[in-house]
Amino acid sequence: GQVIYWYLNNWPEGEDIGNAFRKLRGGNEEWKSAYLSYIEEHGKVPGFLTDTYQEIYKLVNINNDNIPELYIDFGTTAAGSVICSYYEDHIITQNMWSGGFFYCEGQNLFREAGGHMDTYYDKIYCIRDGAFTLLGQGDYGAYDNSNVQMDEEGNPIYNYYWNGESVSSEAEYHQRMSEIYDTTQETGPFIGADYDYDRGRYVGNGLCSYEEIIEEIQKVR
Repeated sequence: GQVIYWYLNNWPEGEDIGNAFRKLRGGNEEWKSAYLSYIEEHGKVPGFLTDTYQEIYKLVNINNDNIPELYIDFGTTAAGSVICSYYEDHIITQNMWSGGFFYCEGQNLFREAGGHMDTYYDKIYCIRDGAFTLLGQGDYGAYDNSNVQMDEEGNPIYNYYWNGESVSSEAEYHQRMSEIYDTTQETGPFIGADYDYDRGRYVGNGLCSYEEIIEEIQKVR
């Protein structure tokens, strides 16, 4: 009876029924417990030069539902970073390059950018049916990074590919990416943040330490 009554009086058009039902049964607190457990299990790596943990955390809004996503940067290139989302009583994760996470707020689109030594990539994702879905991928770089050729302006000459197919130029590469993802609308955890040498990490723009992210999660309503 409660379900029928709630359905008739409160159903938002277009809202996923799974998300709606989880709200009805008090699911707003379940994601908090799941995120806190994940942080406890996967975080808490001691910093190199400080007494604090080296991970950096941030709650972000990717898909504009009522549960934020959790971003964790583990502080090193080897460890990378991860984006977490809560779906039907469990967490889904996508591992990424350290510092390479960008997203379009509330548009269910995010980009992973990574690479080094003249070999780079972009991957565009969305969250669909409880999984991170790859929508497109680009790669660019030099065939031989020990002998990178330069153009007349001193810029490296790279080869560009989108979804495995060669594209003619950097401009075409970005045009292909713009068909599914608009970089002019993106933001990122480290945009506007500053490095605090005393704390040994970036601060600002909602970035949190281990202790701070626990407080942030608990106070979300």
